[in-house]
Amino acid sequence: MYLPSFVLIAKDLQASGGMVQLTLAGFFLGYASGQLVCGPLSDRFGRKPLLYIGLGIFISTSLGCMLAPNVLFLVGLRFLQGLGACAGIVVGRATIRDKCGPEESAKAYSMMMLVSGLSPVLAPLLGGWTMLLFGWRAIFAVLVLGGLICLVLMHFKLEETLDRSKTAPFRVAAVARQYGVLLGDRYFVACALCGGLIHAGVFAYVSSSPAILINAFGVPAQNYGLVFGANALGMITVAQINARVVRRFPLEVLLQKAIALMVASAFFMLILQLSGFNTLWVMLVGFFVFISSFGAIAPNASALAMTKHGKYSGTASALLGAIHFSLSTVSCMVVSIWQDGTALPLLTVASLCALASMLVRYYMIQPRTIAKISTECSQTTT
Repeated sequence: MYLPSFVLIAKDLQASGGMVQLTLAGFFLGYASGQLVCGPLSDRFGRKPLLYIGLGIFISTSLGCMLAPNVLFLVGLRFLQGLGACAGIVVGRATIRDKCGPEESAKAYSMMMLVSGLSPVLAPLLGGWTMLLFGWRAIFAVLVLGGLICLVLMHFKLEETLDRSKTAPFRVAAVARQYGVLLGDRYFVACALCGGLIHAGVFAYVSSSPAILINAFGVPAQNYGLVFGANALGMITVAQINARVVRRFPLEVLLQKAIALMVASAFFMLILQLSGFNTLWVMLVGFFVFISSFGAIAPNASALAMTKHGKYSGTASALLGAIHFSLSTVSCMVVSIWQDGTALPLLTVASLCALASMLVRYYMIQPRTIAKISTECSQTTT
């Protein structure tokens, strides 16, 4: 919601554009590190208790962001806000893994992208108009209200999916061993890196596109949400197509095709930028393809990574998210530090992230049949 207000926040708080972009990197850092704690705790104490705590932190820090006196204060609060918000993604993935096998998980993750995809469609639009009518601080007041609505809906509508009769006592040493097992699983790490590098490229776009499109290409701040929303609609559409074809093709093959498309779009824009022919329409079309491809990469990479780890799905979900958002934090910091008023930093980071993901997919994820994955999943669940 606050992306369209980056320029206004920088002016109001007398901060540089790079410092304002660090508020997003701060959020990602909290979002990544918090998952490492939320995951094991949700495996021990249940999915819903973690959501109560996470939403409580999110609501209170959103209120603090609304009152932030300077940009450093805002960066710190956004970090804490990320700590609270991370409970949602950890519990969401873990709940799906509690109830679904790999094919069903891929479909469910695609459905999650349909639901959560409404956020990038509606949020920048709502944020842009909220900023124009009431100022950028009112955006965080809306987030407080949204957090309260989520808290009520979660309390009455979400069922607890963790079988507490099978949980073990929470011990730090046991959690460390679980993370050790996950990090020792080559397939898990490969899928996590494959999705995480793409995630980093996408969120480099999220953090730097407001300044580039508004300042460099002259897109009105209130219309930025239309551009962002169009990309999100493309991502949602691809995610739903992916949900329909996961039973017909191996997940690894779908993942490979989507990454290849993303690499092609990123390098196409980068080459045009370096040769001086990059225009607003090139950016709009190129990033539409780039972001849309994410709709097939995110659910498939997540489903593959979570395949064999049903017993500790919360811990696996946490490490997966931590890897994704740690890489995203790095990419956001790079584009904020390298900011030069052009699209070159963004396109370079996005291209390298996509290329690295393709190399990980090629060298570390060997094709396996869905039947074999399903068998492993069934054995693990049993």
